[in-house]
Amino acid sequence: MLYLSGSRPADAGHIVSLQRSNVGLMSSPNISYDTTGWIWAADNGCFSDNWDSDRWAAWLNRTAGSLFAVVPDVVGDAVATRDRWDQWRAVVTDAQCRPAYALQDGQDDVDVPWDECSAVFVGGSTAYKLSSSAEQHVREARRRGKWAHMGRVNSYKRLAIAADWGCNSVDGTFLAFGPDVNVPLLLNWLHKLTNEPTLEMIA
Repeated sequence: MLYLSGSRPADAGHIVSLQRSNVGLMSSPNISYDTTGWIWAADNGCFSDNWDSDRWAAWLNRTAGSLFAVVPDVVGDAVATRDRWDQWRAVVTDAQCRPAYALQDGQDDVDVPWDECSAVFVGGSTAYKLSSSAEQHVREARRRGKWAHMGRVNSYKRLAIAADWGCNSVDGTFLAFGPDVNVPLLLNWLHKLTNEPTLEMIA
């Protein structure tokens, strides 16, 4: 499973260590990291008060090679997110990106556009993110051959849950805080997950 960091460390040694361990980046028009040499995915940044749809679309068209691009969503609201999907999905596909649908609170009452999305992104509140509904949607995505991603993963416990469900990737801002300590810690998490891929060791 891939970890996509929402923060790119400045230290060259850290960058080499992360890239060698297949740690990637989660970029967005608000931060727009140089993704050269990285595995990466495109977030939309629409949670920001200064989000601009034209700026987002222009950014998508300047980028290439992302794993997926998250179509604009509304945190915690599956109905509003579905409406935004219908409004903005074509911007993602026109930019030759793979559209990711954001799963949100209330998703059980809203159809997932399975035939249109290339990926699902587990968003929403913490309660929804760890719910049986989210798990079922991830497992259904994998059954259909879709990429599955979980956002806001900043602990080993959540990383292991995402792996147990079958997520292909996760993202988080863990490396933004004390990278000298957290880069080695993240790499240790990933190593442990690869060598002991069960939930029984979670405290």
